[in-house]
Amino acid sequence: MKKVIFWDFDGVIADSWDFVFGYWKRVFEEFDKPLSSEHFQEVFDGHDSWDIFQQYGAEMPMKEKYSLYERDLYPNDVQLFDGMMHIFALIENNFDSHIISANQKQVLEDSLKKHGARHFFQEVHGRNDPRNKSEKVISILSSYRKKPDSCFFIGDTVGDIMEAKKANVPSIGVSWGYHSYERMRKSSPDFLFRHPSELSELLLKK
Repeated sequence: MKKVIFWDFDGVIADSWDFVFGYWKRVFEEFDKPLSSEHFQEVFDGHDSWDIFQQYGAEMPMKEKYSLYERDLYPNDVQLFDGMMHIFALIENNFDSHIISANQKQVLEDSLKKHGARHFFQEVHGRNDPRNKSEKVISILSSYRKKPDSCFFIGDTVGDIMEAKKANVPSIGVSWGYHSYERMRKSSPDFLFRHPSELSELLLKK
């Protein structure tokens, strides 16, 4: 019986930091509100991301404008991390993979199709579904009649690891995304890797 992997997208599969942070940094500079990389990383520490943005002065039209920018440019401008397609191909016979992301579902679908990766994933869930990540994980496990200990949640932020723990599923942290190795280590994931090759080695053993 196949096991299950829940993948975050940005920072795990897609190398999107420059695209996302670069956009918000420019927006805040227009309003004379400098946004540092450290402040931006705080958005992904497990808080409500929009609440954090509002603390720095963001307004709803900014969010709506970003969603349009994301839909128009993200699929073509953001690349997958080296090695990810190789991992997907290696594990597809042993794992059912699902994406659980705060990105827009249509952006995720378009990006996966552009890179020829859509067929590796059973379901793709984005922020259009208002449930938090842990609720989505629990729902999918129930639908597929899988137990929590038969899966992994792979994320690149402290918030991802917190969501994995809420769903009571084993977590894999990676440090090639939005949060550093040290920041991720403090959230105590079950596994923590610096490079995709380490991730593939673990999954092939499972």
